[in-house]
Amino acid sequence: MEDDLMRIFGSDRIKSIMNTLGLPEDMPIENKLITKSVEKSQVRVEGYNFDMRKHLVEYDDIINKQREIIYKKRKDILKLSGGEKVPTSASEASVDRDDYDSLTDYVLELINNEISEVVSFHTASENGTVWNLKEIIETIQTIFPLSTEEVEKAEEFKQAEKGVKLSEAKTRTKIIEYFFA
Repeated sequence: MEDDLMRIFGSDRIKSIMNTLGLPEDMPIENKLITKSVEKSQVRVEGYNFDMRKHLVEYDDIINKQREIIYKKRKDILKLSGGEKVPTSASEASVDRDDYDSLTDYVLELINNEISEVVSFHTASENGTVWNLKEIIETIQTIFPLSTEEVEKAEEFKQAEKGVKLSEAKTRTKIIEYFFA
């Protein structure tokens, strides 16, 4: 009854029955009630472990997809820096070094697209939900650092978050332009 399996998933009731009956710890358990309780506990543990393995496989799939995207972007950048044609991740079209003045322009476009997606995601007003400017700032800071002054200036956009009647599209555009500038 002191086994981890029984301690976590077994009931205290079974332990008290064992103590009430005065059964020694080294005696085999032959009582049907106790045997069924042990079996139920084992089934619960197996189900719990199965769920954990299932979630690990799901997380692994997500990480693999993210890894593929990152390696694809890296490959695009490396090929672009060498002047070769590079397929974009969004379509089958090719990116050519001639399409950009420099590799910096290509990377800046990727950053601008990411900023646009972050802002759009956190300003999607569904059923009157509040814009999450704090989350936008925190996410942008994972892309590049912001000074205290930049964060304070960005927080001026909270007027849109507090319900001031501004055009949502214009405010989104202002936020994107501010962070990309």
